[in-house]
Amino acid sequence: MRHVTVMASTASLGLMTLFVVDLADMYFLSLLGEAELAAAIGYAGTILFFTTSVCIGIAIAAGALVSKSLDEQNIIRAKQYGTNISIFGVVFADCATLRL
Repeated sequence: MRHVTVMASTASLGLMTLFVVDLADMYFLSLLGEAELAAAIGYAGTILFFTTSVCIGIAIAAGALVSKSLDEQNIIRAKQYGTNISIFGVVFADCATLRL
């Protein structure tokens, strides 16, 4: 349980830091007096939050599928899940970031 707690707290600290930096960017850009810049950083922050949330969900599902396969001693299925999840992740990231 200690390992899970350390890994989860480290990941959450990293995510919070990412969003605090985004908030600081938005604040300092709003001090410039140009509403377009503040709107652009706000829009980018929303997209970042969406893609991060979806990627965390995919990573949790991937971990569950692969670990279940490994627990069942089914190495081939675990490799297939890992490969398919990696391909799906690249395709999703390409669609989510380049197409918006």
